[in-house]
Amino acid sequence: MLVIPLLLMRHRESPFLSRENIHAIKEKVFFNVREERDYRGYDEEKGWAHAIAHAADALDDLAQCSELDKSALITILDLVYEKMTITDRIYSDGEDERMVTAIVSILNRKMLSQSYVEQWIQSFGDVDKSSEFLPAFKQKINIKNFLKSLYFRLKFYKEDADLCLTIEQTLYKIEKVYYS
Repeated sequence: MLVIPLLLMRHRESPFLSRENIHAIKEKVFFNVREERDYRGYDEEKGWAHAIAHAADALDDLAQCSELDKSALITILDLVYEKMTITDRIYSDGEDERMVTAIVSILNRKMLSQSYVEQWIQSFGDVDKSSEFLPAFKQKINIKNFLKSLYFRLKFYKEDADLCLTIEQTLYKIEKVYYS
């Protein structure tokens, strides 16, 4: 995963990959992101694992490729949703911020309607929650951290800042106790 962003950055500067190459890379990245189950960031014994952050970087660079169509951008949104709603672990090493970078790249492409993106954001408030306390708690923390990171990135860059209201409403829905 570490090499893919470098490859795609170079391709965007001076195209050398065929459309078929880009789509093959896309399919392999999508497969690997879907299948990734190692959610560690920094491991005290082994050092950096950070598979989800590296996956986010690859998704970001893919989202910037003009060869990707609307359907591929929607798949990236789906993959981000899947990884930001995990119940196994609370992300603690900047994974949320790295995923937000991929979302900003999607928004910058201007291929998805605002209403589609708003519905995607709102879907975080409707996630199927685990019946067990700890997995549900971990999932809620991951979702809230991701949405807060998205909120402040959009607000800071003022691009697509009108989505901030949708994020606020979704955060309120997730955790009324803190926002009422």
